[in-house]
Amino acid sequence: MNVYLMTEDGLELIGHTSLPEGEGDEYIVDLAIAGTGSILRLTYELRTVPRLTPELKLQTELAVVLSLGQTPHFLPGWERAGG
Repeated sequence: MNVYLMTEDGLELIGHTSLPEGEGDEYIVDLAIAGTGSILRLTYELRTVPRLTPELKLQTELAVVLSLGQTPHFLPGWERAGG
């Protein structure tokens, strides 16, 4: 699944995740904060976004869409686009 960052200019592809397509419109990660007994909950938005195919046809895909300040590093199989 592709991961996009929502910027002032629109969506920017920043990477990929191995997150399987499932039901729902969000993916939640609960992280235990060592030594505090507290949990940090990260919520990632899953959204249908438009994409242009190599044949220049407009299609849609389910993708993770991040807001500015959100980190993709806790998504399963996270890889930055282009290396």
